[in-house]
Amino acid sequence: MVNLFFAIVSLLLLCACNPAGVRDERLVVMNKYFRDFASCCYDAEQIIQVKEIAGTNKASIIFYEKDRTNTWNTTLPPMVAVVGKNGIAGYGNKREGDGKTPSGAFPLSLVFGYEEHIQTDMPYRMATERDFWIDDPQHPSYNKWVTNTAGAKSFEKMKRNDNMYKYGIVIDYNVNPTVTGNGSAIFFHVWIDENTPTTGCIALRETDIIEIIKKLSPSKKPIALIVKE
Repeated sequence: MVNLFFAIVSLLLLCACNPAGVRDERLVVMNKYFRDFASCCYDAEQIIQVKEIAGTNKASIIFYEKDRTNTWNTTLPPMVAVVGKNGIAGYGNKREGDGKTPSGAFPLSLVFGYEEHIQTDMPYRMATERDFWIDDPQHPSYNKWVTNTAGAKSFEKMKRNDNMYKYGIVIDYNVNPTVTGNGSAIFFHVWIDENTPTTGCIALRETDIIEIIKKLSPSKKPIALIVKE
């Protein structure tokens, strides 16, 4: 629990800092973070902490779970992930195509993958060749899973020709509302390897993401807490 507390404090302080800014601007960012964290996460009982490893495109992963006595515990071994090729963005600074992973606290709503059924208590959707995620900021379905890409200049194939999306978890970033150009299609998914960063997602070895997916429970309102070093 102590590590989790410091992670939240670090996110508030580090992601709010703007070297060219002034104290008032930092306070605005911090206040916005408090509002966002409270609105999505006050009742979370599972937290996947993603903490950037300074000077790398990697992050440490710690899975926290609240027990019946309201005590937070780590219930999976520590893991390592790769993040965006340009690191983790400061809070509120993520933009489409910047190669950065967003920082902040975000609900986890959906698990997806290539198989018809997998072992999970989460809502699950099988990805097919007809499934896409729109990342064209000008498209009306920006940052949404669709089965029709008509009019979209760019999109992600949810059934890829590799194993990256064999198992995935949707991170509810830039939703409710969706802001044009603030980034899209942010997932946990399978990495290519431990030295290949993503374009903004968080990627882990296949065995690790499978263990996380098995642990997640919608009744525990899981979130991702992504912390910039």
